Amino acid sequence: ARFDQAQPEDRGEDRWKKGFSIRLALGKDNAATWTQSGAGSWAGLVSLMKAIKADGGSGETVIAVLSGIEDIKFAKGGTSAPQFTVKKWADRPDCLKESVDNATSEPQGEDEF
Repeated sequence: ARFDQAQPEDRGEDRWKKGFSIRLALGKDNAATWTQSGAGSWAGLVSLMKAIKADGGSGETVIAVLSGIEDIKFAKGGTSAPQFTVKKWADRPDCLKESVDNATSEPQGEDEF
């Protein structure tokens, strides 16, 4: 992962936004990727990280549940952000083990983040 790269220049009307992509499990057998950009999704990710840190549990993988929605107001407009609660900690499910093995065995390009 690379986080130290400069933001690319805007291309006409196309503006670059910060975003994230996280591999996660939906149950024990189904993997998915949460990929978004925007203030609401970022606030939701921060909410999840705060819930994990506050829980302080031990284990390889956190099991979290959507516990609510937070309305965020801006000077112009607003958005909604998911809020999460830690349910428990568990071993990494098989559906995520494979994606981790593949990700660590493939070389990362310079433009990866």
